[in-house]
Amino acid sequence: MLRVEKEESYILALHGIAISCFYILLSILLRLAEWFAMTITGWGGLAEGFPWWIILPLTVTLYPPVFIYYRENLDQVNPKDDLITALLLIPLLLIGYVVLSIL
Repeated sequence: MLRVEKEESYILALHGIAISCFYILLSILLRLAEWFAMTITGWGGLAEGFPWWIILPLTVTLYPPVFIYYRENLDQVNPKDDLITALLLIPLLLIGYVVLSIL
């Protein structure tokens, strides 16, 4: 039977959290792109925004290259600074998403 060590279980849990955050980030970015397209072209937009069955394959497709890029450049950046930047950006993205959802 396959045994998962304690450290590996933490890594799997962190990947699950990272993929969930990436899904939310991608849905916010798609909503922003839709809003910009509606503003520039006068297009009516999608009725309910982008459906989950579009965002999920994009997440599964884009998460591995983004993670690999992050791991390759890990020695060039300070992870603590990246964490602080990410924590500061999350409220801004959520505020933007709420504002765009109201419009």
